[in-house]
Amino acid sequence: MRKAVRPLKREMRQSRRPERTISGCVRPPEELEPRSEAIRTSVDMFHVFMFHVPSVFSLLFLVFRVIAVEEGNSTECDSLKEIQNKVTSLWENWMPPQSSKADSDGNYYATCELRPSKKLDANELAVTGHVLFKQNYPIGKLEVIFEVDGFPTEDNHTLRAIHIHEFGDLSDGCDSTAGHYNPFGVHHPRHPGDFGNFDTSSGKIRKRKGNLQATLFGPYSVLGRSIVVHKYEDDLGKGGNQASIENGNAGKRLACCVIGLCSKTMWEKVSPVYSETKLERSSRRVKGIEGKISKKRGAALRN
Repeated sequence: MRKAVRPLKREMRQSRRPERTISGCVRPPEELEPRSEAIRTSVDMFHVFMFHVPSVFSLLFLVFRVIAVEEGNSTECDSLKEIQNKVTSLWENWMPPQSSKADSDGNYYATCELRPSKKLDANELAVTGHVLFKQNYPIGKLEVIFEVDGFPTEDNHTLRAIHIHEFGDLSDGCDSTAGHYNPFGVHHPRHPGDFGNFDTSSGKIRKRKGNLQATLFGPYSVLGRSIVVHKYEDDLGKGGNQASIENGNAGKRLACCVIGLCSKTMWEKVSPVYSETKLERSSRRVKGIEGKISKKRGAALRN
């Protein structure tokens, strides 16, 4: 009788025994199908993800896998789900913008059409213009071209501040864009969109800046956020008060716009001017002046 019972007990123990995985971690049998599905989903996403970004994220996935194995036995299923969530997060955060195609060199473009704030008094400056963005995916540095008009022509070389603000909300004019975009919780002027001061000439700002901290990609993308042009110059955090380390005491918000993806057409149209050296630019201006003088002389001779 005892010998007959032993096989039955052995069978019962085996039926209760948790299934052991390839990695040696223990998993309850009833979780087989969910876990298998989680593995398949994670692996599928992983393969697609690695096709796009092979070097950095392969290392990250290996780290996640080591953590899952080290956590052991009953926690492996939770670890795999965590891996799946992290892979999903990486996929969503680091893929390039899906609504726009890069050019042949892998560059993405964005624009922001400046309009005066509707909260301004009638006697305030009516500032307009556009800000253009270009960045090579995935790790290129952001380049920005600023073309802003509407400043007093007699106030040459007056400095004006331009920043990226947190919200792309213009429902209450530029006031509803909130404060500076500050994802890292640091003091001004170390925010990603702290572009600094811009020198005005003949009532205009014409400037190209490169190697910027802001980005069009990833979890800290500035797409959908706003550009704000301020009335005064930025004190660059040296004003000695709370406002200085928040916004540089740059004053009233004159104009703003929301950053959105665009084609490369506008960038290619205006960028050659900013690629010139100072000597080339001066030479082009001299030739333009000489051309105007020649036309006036020709008209005077005809008369």
